[in-house]
Amino acid sequence: MLVENLICEVADGLGVAKDFTQEDWVRSAFLKYLSIQCYPGTINLVVGSERAKLSWDRVRSWEGIQLPSPSTDWCGSRAWHARINKRIKAAVILPELDSYPVDKIELIAPIPVRSELDVDAGDPLSLEICDQLRAQSPW
Repeated sequence: MLVENLICEVADGLGVAKDFTQEDWVRSAFLKYLSIQCYPGTINLVVGSERAKLSWDRVRSWEGIQLPSPSTDWCGSRAWHARINKRIKAAVILPELDSYPVDKIELIAPIPVRSELDVDAGDPLSLEICDQLRAQSPW
């Protein structure tokens, strides 16, 4: 199993993931492919340091867990199991869009990460990401 460790900064999102992550087909996909009952919304991170950028580039080169879209109206995504601050099970979700920012990491988790860790935009978070392709997280 390959694991990449990154330190990234919490970032404010666009505010649309809260509704999106509660769509029935999205919740079903997260549960089926990642074994995560997602808390509404995502936590966004910015990849800033050169070391983190190299790690994120390696992760994006991995196959990832394919999350199919239910129709051509939506894009597919790839996902990887992750752990935030060595204690919160999560998953990285990478939409398959050419326009998606290369320095952005979007995470889902079963709990409200920001309030659980008492973090705001600009605060650092450690992130472990693994290449395991099974639905069950190694953590």
